[in-house]
Amino acid sequence: MQHVYRRVFGLELAGLPVLPTLLGSFLLMSTMFMWYGGLFKDTFYFGMGITEEEVTADALRWWYPIGLILSMSQGIGLAIVLKWRNWPPMLQTIQTALMTSVFFAALTFGYRLVILPDHNHNLFFVNASGIVTAFTICAIAICVLRPRKLEYDAGCAQRLLRSQN
Repeated sequence: MQHVYRRVFGLELAGLPVLPTLLGSFLLMSTMFMWYGGLFKDTFYFGMGITEEEVTADALRWWYPIGLILSMSQGIGLAIVLKWRNWPPMLQTIQTALMTSVFFAALTFGYRLVILPDHNHNLFFVNASGIVTAFTICAIAICVLRPRKLEYDAGCAQRLLRSQN
């Protein structure tokens, strides 16, 4: 079974593990949809100045494909950052996700506090905490599911030595 796992999860594209990156991106997207559509829906709607009646299937028509594209690009970007850091261990992976998401959240959502007249702190905290949570879950998924080539190569070498003895 472990051999099948290594073969399926070991597929790479441009040095990035394909399946762990896709699953991490899916978890990122799912977390954001649950964050805005379930957990903090009322705060988000109030902060954005919309009502639940205004949120119809027609109004959300483009948000699903846009959300998929954004989540995939953010997941790939996070995998690239993890690769640049030479696939760090779990604690450093979480630190990388936190720093990347805080940087992203500050750039993306900080304008509400500075530029817009409402200075809505609640909306900023909902947006920023959602990004931090989603990025951290995505990074952990990529880290946990990514096959370790050195461990895999060492395991193959040990099995080869055992078979020769």
